[in-house]
Amino acid sequence: MAENESVTSILDGLEEPAALRHLPESRLQAVADAVRAEMIDAVSVTGGHLGSGLGVVELTVALHHVFDTPDDRIIWDVGHQAYPHKILTGRRDRIRTLRQGGGLSGFTKRSESVYDPFGAAHSSTSISAGLGMAVARDLDVAEAKAAGREAPKRRNVVAVIGDGSMSAGMAYEAMNNAGALHSRLIVILNDNDMSIAPPVGAMSAYFARLASGGTYRSLRETAKQLGQLLPKALYQRAAAAEEYARSLVVGGGTMFEEMGFHYVGPAPAVAAPDAARAGAPCAAVQAQGESFTVCTVDLRRQRVRLFWLGADGLPYASLGSLAARQGAGLSFAMNAGMYDKGQAPVGLYVEDGREMKPVSTANGPGNFHLKPNGVFYVKGERAGVLDTARYLKAKVKPDFATQSGPMLVIDGQIHPKISADGPSQKIRNGVGTRDDGRTAVFAISERPVTFGAFARLFRDDLGCRNALFLDGSVSSLYAPNLGRSDLSRPLGPMVGAVAR
Repeated sequence: MAENESVTSILDGLEEPAALRHLPESRLQAVADAVRAEMIDAVSVTGGHLGSGLGVVELTVALHHVFDTPDDRIIWDVGHQAYPHKILTGRRDRIRTLRQGGGLSGFTKRSESVYDPFGAAHSSTSISAGLGMAVARDLDVAEAKAAGREAPKRRNVVAVIGDGSMSAGMAYEAMNNAGALHSRLIVILNDNDMSIAPPVGAMSAYFARLASGGTYRSLRETAKQLGQLLPKALYQRAAAAEEYARSLVVGGGTMFEEMGFHYVGPAPAVAAPDAARAGAPCAAVQAQGESFTVCTVDLRRQRVRLFWLGADGLPYASLGSLAARQGAGLSFAMNAGMYDKGQAPVGLYVEDGREMKPVSTANGPGNFHLKPNGVFYVKGERAGVLDTARYLKAKVKPDFATQSGPMLVIDGQIHPKISADGPSQKIRNGVGTRDDGRTAVFAISERPVTFGAFARLFRDDLGCRNALFLDGSVSSLYAPNLGRSDLSRPLGPMVGAVAR
């Protein structure tokens, strides 16, 4: 046992996922290795389904590192998968009582832990359970808003289901309902060719065919970037043509997208740090009758910073150039404020505590001068969005700051000059904050939208009481977990998230 104790000693002090979330990504694979060793040793004593748990070790570590459990709900479709989950959620000291009288259940069990939101024994129930939780969450938010109360935190709901469980009709009934209800629900399909035995049949073959679609996804992203430059009517026709093209590659739009899900994948088996990176921070969101990509960053775990000039004193100019120079540590980036023909910021710009451009209070044409405009800033582990006058009055000493305009949402109210749905429609991006500034929320529309719809996204769907418009002509995104690196005209300031 001495060797095993040495391997698993990293788990000492990780009794709850909150401690895991404070570890750097570089330590996650060591945690996964320790969890695997602990589980093998425990099951050798108690018996149980070993293969199911071994297939989700890295995924389990990544999920608890990325999501704010237990506030965020993780639902394991089959209890056999949950042994690593139990080790990481305060039950390691009892893991050798699995399936014993008076010991831990071999499945998830609500009475056993707050980290088990749904009791599951056998398969294919996770998506329907998750959908119920997502709908209840949305009803709570709607009720609070109707009563004039502050809306509760919009928690994530994640269902983890294996390829063996996806062969049951209940999973598809749940997906059908989820696609119709449009509640935000994350479903992770763990397609590892193994349940408690190798899966067989047509569904297994279908998943294998999806896994060969990497070239298609790259072509699709490039085509979408070019399509965004088209007028809206032509963009919609191009989208329809894209669906036809997809059918030539994978035999129809993926079944999941046909049922109303945004399908991202397949992702190959990866080490725990890569799995964590793949799960955050960007995801597709359907809201306001439109499609958006939203990148949510917890500043306690990642550092949000601005980029303008490289070591050579010249602007980075493109997301691709920024990503190449920053390397794998950059988890997302987008353009961050308006700039002139020389790619210099129009208003305030602060980087690493140094003010490189002063605040602009001038009047003029264009969105930047649609008062009140505002400032997005970062100071330590908190971020904020304030209109320019309040920013100056607060005398903030930020680590990073960028000025843009107009404000989208001001103390929970839409900017007074933004109409409900005006005639202007563009690809737009912006930023808001919530959770007392500990969470920064960045969003970009997937097709042209109105100012009104974009402002309502931040206020009504993303829970941001203050939000700032960043731009609407050069809006672009780098999101490696989505395989995305947008092309654009030369950019000025950019914002991104890097590991702390």
